[in-house]
Amino acid sequence: MKPEYGSVPRQERFMSPSLKRELDYLVCGPDSAPPRAIVIYMHGAGGKVEQGMSVDNYGGAFGRLRQLAKQRRYLYVCAEADGFRAEAGRNLIELTSLLAGSYPGIPVYIAGASAGGRAVVHSIVEGARGYAGIVLICPGVDRDVYADRNMSLRVPVYVSHGIQDGVVPVANVDQYVEYLKRQGVSVTYDRITGDHDAPLIRMDWHKALETVGCRS
Repeated sequence: MKPEYGSVPRQERFMSPSLKRELDYLVCGPDSAPPRAIVIYMHGAGGKVEQGMSVDNYGGAFGRLRQLAKQRRYLYVCAEADGFRAEAGRNLIELTSLLAGSYPGIPVYIAGASAGGRAVVHSIVEGARGYAGIVLICPGVDRDVYADRNMSLRVPVYVSHGIQDGVVPVANVDQYVEYLKRQGVSVTYDRITGDHDAPLIRMDWHKALETVGCRS
């Protein structure tokens, strides 16, 4: 039986107050009733906004996520990155605020892979308040992003990283996880055997989202 991935993704645009220009994002989700949750995914440096809607790449990782979103009536959103530093963090905050305004009271969960994970971490540093949970997949973090900052956002975090990662050393992610724990954050950390792509290829979205509280 052919898998069902929900509605056909549609392209939307929003005006970024910080950039003073429009950014694209893709949306796939319930056509009528309000969603039970909103899941935002930020792609990495080698991808585009369409990456997270492709049902075939990375071993079908995003096909599995779209199936889960359909089954649980989530609004699934793929964000466009303007770089992967502070600006991208502010853009994520702006998009989250826009979606929260359109769907008041609906929890927002944020996920990012590789440099997209770095953008998510930047958004936390930049003062994000609207997330209910965070998923970081082979995140491109180093101490320059978060050093000497307090983690004011107290939501659960799930992290997955390959111990043979040749792009982002696992030691960098080990340090970030320890930093989160020192800040009192609830962290689930899966150190898996594999390279930089392995965590995304083998991603168990059901487990990751349940871990950060997205169970509806």
